[in-house]
Amino acid sequence: MFALRPTSLIVLAVVTVPAMFNACARDLELKIPRRSELTPVQRLNREGVEAIEKHQYEKAEAIFYKAYLYDPSDPFTLNNLGYISELQGNLDRALKFYALSSE
Repeated sequence: MFALRPTSLIVLAVVTVPAMFNACARDLELKIPRRSELTPVQRLNREGVEAIEKHQYEKAEAIFYKAYLYDPSDPFTLNNLGYISELQGNLDRALKFYALSSE
């Protein structure tokens, strides 16, 4: 009967494991999706964030409300409305928007 010694198992593992990974890596194909165009809501949210970065809070609020009219259930818009309300000191309104965005 043939018996493997511990050193034989180590050599066997060192030889076979890299060969298995090379075969798997060669066969692996990842398809990265193309970037799609932004929706009007996404475009408005980005524009609003840019206005916040420039400290133009009233402009940002108007832009976020415009995005809200397009899609009242968009969580990013609701979160942005909560954030702008918080920046303006209206914490009650901010909490309402945050709660809506988390639903």
